[in-house]
Amino acid sequence: MPTIVLSNPGHILATDTTSFTLRTKKKHLARLPANIVERFIVFDGIEITPNALARIGRLGVPTTFLDHAGRVNASLRSAWCHDALPRLEQARCWLAPDIRLALGRRWVVAKINGCLAQLRRF
Repeated sequence: MPTIVLSNPGHILATDTTSFTLRTKKKHLARLPANIVERFIVFDGIEITPNALARIGRLGVPTTFLDHAGRVNASLRSAWCHDALPRLEQARCWLAPDIRLALGRRWVVAKINGCLAQLRRF
């Protein structure tokens, strides 16, 4: 089962009755049968319609969203997918003091950057 990488800005992931469709505003590019898609990797600039997002959730297709540099922005998994391995890995990471410190620092830097962005707006 294939992993589908969507990386061309301006492409739209949509659905029809049984498949995912990949298109631009003017042109139909591809039809992907829903039963063969193992996962999606989506870069910046790709639009996903609400129906496609709902189908991804219903089918339990893991989807990873990346920024323009290839860094992970978010990961989407179905609510009914009960996989304990990510939770165990999170717990293991939280037990390591150096990882907790690094994560805390990242949270503080993110908070400061958010405050600075708000101040620059006003």
